[in-house]
Amino acid sequence: MARQNGLSEVSVELAMEGDGGRPIKLHTLQDQRRWMVRHGIRLRTCELDPSQIDNWCFLPSRVLNTVVMNCFCVLFLPVGMRVVPARHFRVAGCFSKAPTLTMVMPTTLRNALAITLALFLVGAGDVHAQDRSVSGTVTDAETGESLPGVNVTAVGTNVGTSTDQQGEYSLAVPERADSLAFSFVGYQRAVRAIGNRAEINVRLQPSVEQLEDVVVTALGVERQERELGYAVQEVESGEITEVNEENLVDALQGQVAGAQITGTGGAPGQSARIVLRGVTSLDPGADNQPLFVVDGVPISNTTFAGSRGAGGFAFSNGIADINPEDIESVSVLKGASAAALYGVRAANGAVVIETKGGQSNQTQVDYTSSIGFQRVGKYPPQQREFMDGWRGDFGFFSFPSFHAWGPKADTIEGAEFFRNYENYFDRGGMGRNFSNTLSVSGGTAASTFRLSLKYGDQKGVIPEAKNEDFSARASGNLNVTDDLQVSSSVRYTNTQGTKLPVDAQLGQLMYYPTSVDVTEKWKNEDGTQFSPLPFLDHPIFVAKNHNLTNDRDRFIGNLGITYTPNDWFTVEYRFGNDLYQEGRDEVVPGPLGVREDENAISSQGSLSREKITNRELTSTLRLTASRSLTDALDAELSVGNDVFDSDYDRVTVNGTDFGTPRFFDLSNTSDISTSEAQAERRVIGVYGDLTLDYGDYLFLTLTGRNDWSSTLPEDNRSFFYPSASLGFVFSDLVDLPSFFDYGKLRLSASEVGKDADPYQTNITFGSFPFKDETLETRGGQLGDPNLKPESTVSYEVGADLRFFDERLRFDVTAYQSNSRDQIIPVPISEAGGFDTFVTNAGEIRNRGIELTVGGTPIDAEAFTWDATVNWAKNNNEVVSIREGIESITLAGASYSYGGSLTMQLRRQLEYGNLFGPVYDRYYEDPENESEFQVDESRPRIIDPSTGYYRRSGDGFKIIGNAQPDWTGSVENTFSYRGISLSALIDVKKGGDLYNQVAAFHASQGTLPITANRDEEVEFSGVYPDGTPVDTTVVPGQDYYRDVYRRVAENFVEDASYVKLRNVQLTYQLPGILTETTPLRGGSIGVGANNILLWTSYEGFDPESRQFDASSNTQGFQGLRTPAVESYTIKLNLNF
Repeated sequence: MARQNGLSEVSVELAMEGDGGRPIKLHTLQDQRRWMVRHGIRLRTCELDPSQIDNWCFLPSRVLNTVVMNCFCVLFLPVGMRVVPARHFRVAGCFSKAPTLTMVMPTTLRNALAITLALFLVGAGDVHAQDRSVSGTVTDAETGESLPGVNVTAVGTNVGTSTDQQGEYSLAVPERADSLAFSFVGYQRAVRAIGNRAEINVRLQPSVEQLEDVVVTALGVERQERELGYAVQEVESGEITEVNEENLVDALQGQVAGAQITGTGGAPGQSARIVLRGVTSLDPGADNQPLFVVDGVPISNTTFAGSRGAGGFAFSNGIADINPEDIESVSVLKGASAAALYGVRAANGAVVIETKGGQSNQTQVDYTSSIGFQRVGKYPPQQREFMDGWRGDFGFFSFPSFHAWGPKADTIEGAEFFRNYENYFDRGGMGRNFSNTLSVSGGTAASTFRLSLKYGDQKGVIPEAKNEDFSARASGNLNVTDDLQVSSSVRYTNTQGTKLPVDAQLGQLMYYPTSVDVTEKWKNEDGTQFSPLPFLDHPIFVAKNHNLTNDRDRFIGNLGITYTPNDWFTVEYRFGNDLYQEGRDEVVPGPLGVREDENAISSQGSLSREKITNRELTSTLRLTASRSLTDALDAELSVGNDVFDSDYDRVTVNGTDFGTPRFFDLSNTSDISTSEAQAERRVIGVYGDLTLDYGDYLFLTLTGRNDWSSTLPEDNRSFFYPSASLGFVFSDLVDLPSFFDYGKLRLSASEVGKDADPYQTNITFGSFPFKDETLETRGGQLGDPNLKPESTVSYEVGADLRFFDERLRFDVTAYQSNSRDQIIPVPISEAGGFDTFVTNAGEIRNRGIELTVGGTPIDAEAFTWDATVNWAKNNNEVVSIREGIESITLAGASYSYGGSLTMQLRRQLEYGNLFGPVYDRYYEDPENESEFQVDESRPRIIDPSTGYYRRSGDGFKIIGNAQPDWTGSVENTFSYRGISLSALIDVKKGGDLYNQVAAFHASQGTLPITANRDEEVEFSGVYPDGTPVDTTVVPGQDYYRDVYRRVAENFVEDASYVKLRNVQLTYQLPGILTETTPLRGGSIGVGANNILLWTSYEGFDPESRQFDASSNTQGFQGLRTPAVESYTIKLNLNF
């Protein structure tokens, strides 16, 4: 088992001599490991001073700047012993000591030390006859960055060297050598003829064959992927930054199997939601998102929604404050086993982020600049045959002329239709996003640092909406002594924006007559609002006058101390602080002198001022001991303590009725009210983690954690949950075909607890001023003094298979999780003075499968093609709900212009079901009619008095489900010399969405289907007594307004899509620039996101959602700013 505390992985390519003298070439670390296991030899990683000779090591013959220059490998074979050069040798990282590989030998061979040293000295003899000098620089062919530690050897000799920190080398080459070989782990080997040249510069192409993956797991512990008994999926820095998304969650779209990511629209600074392996909490207010961890310390990803309800403003989720350019890698821990050590906060999994750091003895300056443009890519269709009016009569600028139930356009001279959606969103040109990041990194042999600055400026597709952000980050690592290391980082982010009411824009646009250009006039000469209808606010006037400005400051800091007194014991301590402060001002202007026939945004205006403060502290102590129990068995035991403390405070001051127009200050209001909300929470945990490694192919990990939560009753405050996982690398033991490189099986079982939100066990009280008195109020929610923690029990089995020199890779996982004792506010009789009761009221089950297939179909010298496919399916069922409760409504919508719709939880039914009114259907035996299910095969009932289909009564039935049937993605990357082209296609199959815009258009007569209003339409069905009938009726506006628009079944649509999520073309700056300028590398790229969409959904982009990331409700599109397509130009320079 490889230790990860300051040690490194080393890969060696060897030519060995096997039984009978037959040569065996072991190209990969897997080959070496398999051979050694079969011969009873164990492979380990160790760290030695170059002067030491201990155990049986690969000893460096020369060390310079901690980079191994020449090495000779001492190999003990069953038939003898041999010393050969290790030409393919790379240290992954820079250390004050030279990392080496340790071979733990059988006891009978330990007496061979004298022979070993003799052979070692013989092996070093080929360093004479040097009569010419060759020098040069080695760089990465794709990034242009210099490569330190590249092995440079004179072919046919044992003479060689390695590049220094600047990627430079100088070698005295024997006369008989005619070429140089350049090799580096992770890159293709290159050979260059020497000829008469004294300078040879080389650009190495990356290779698919890499070191064994090291992934970051819970509590920031790095482990080899082979050790894990659960699924972890990694996303590298380049995969995040190339998609040019400001929000990390958006950047992960399509890159992680089993991750459902939902955006909320296209406005600047809006939130995005990520859910791993389905919903595990049924609470309407639960977001079900994973824990986010940055450099080992959890941070908040909360979306602090507006206090004025769903019709308020859209705000960002917390992880959007992390600059994607600072991210080195992201590890997604999907299951409870993977994240169990994080405790209650990781009940939904964890996303572990490692940020970039500096390199020893290597100063580097990086500058990244990008400019992007956005536009709304999809608009809902509207009919263009009938003009404004009512019952065939033309009219506008008076009620009800905003309806399109007027005459045909071809009967009116000069009639013209305006595409007001397009005109409104395009009136200010495209949205714009400008971003700059500057970073400086470097260090000495004992310390490293990195500083970064970022400024971003985004203007939305509605020009008045904007978002600016500035961030600064400093991080460093210091080796105080050989045993003591200290790391620290601090990040400051300031975000300022102007936000518009999420429903006001589309809400007003939908009412606007299609015969009037919405952009032509929006205010009168005296500055007052122009409105074509007495009840209608002009959307442009609203955008310019009714808005919310926010100013957010956030500080994220952490401190880490690692003490390693010996080679088997480590003490680690981390402390993190996440402080968030935000001020929000919402202004609704007053009348501004409007005329009587015009409408003001409000009677006399209002001002709402909020201050939000949220602080989270995390303290983690971890003690780790690792020992070899036998020659075949290693053990690592960790125990620790974790403390989480949060404090939330929100103060709101509302003032109404401005005395002086356009003086927006609380002192100018006549009626002021205040409110304050507070919440405190503390969780203390202790945990243990035992990993057993048998033969470096069988790994068993056992964990246990006990938490004490302040949000639960005292008797139920303490709860324990264990986990176990097993990883078995069977390819190290079994003789497999030559094309089968690697095989591993995974198995895990776990339980994880989850506490409640603060104050769910008690009754809450509030107060408000009334004249000269302060009145007390009692909340309508009754707490449960016997509340228990939720518990999720999970099982997972998986396999990792690799073939054809790892050019074909499969990773598959099947899982099941049952989340019991769901903490839910359930409805109760209001006779007792409360309307809801928070209690343990249900169980939900998730079952699913995830598949990732990776491959390299083409791997030529100048051209490569890499492909990755992700696919996942999750079934989510509400197993039970507390006795006496028939259903729990998560959310509902009832519109004056359309039908009603609710998202309900019912036992033995799927999570995400949407309930609403449907067409009445006929059953010979009424007992056969399902209470909730709609039988599409049954004929619709026709009302004899109208000839129209009849709407069902008050009972709602299931008309859709918001959860997708499955999700998938396909990513292809083509690289030709310094040019790369990548494309990511994202697919969602299933998942229904309520099209609120279509319901309104049906009411207004602008939905395309309403264009048949004057035509004879056949209605096929039965009369109420079951008599079959085919009627021919002219529907007119009565059918669409009185029946069609009130049947929600008509507007719940399949939101499946295939989307070109991202396409990126990147050109690496030519090497001549790095030779003649201070540049060390760079690239320029152009990219586009969401530019192609295939869907049958007839609204805006189906990824737009009504509720923000903090909500557990899905399936409602609402009227938010539509999702956008974007185009970006990006420049990256390295000095």
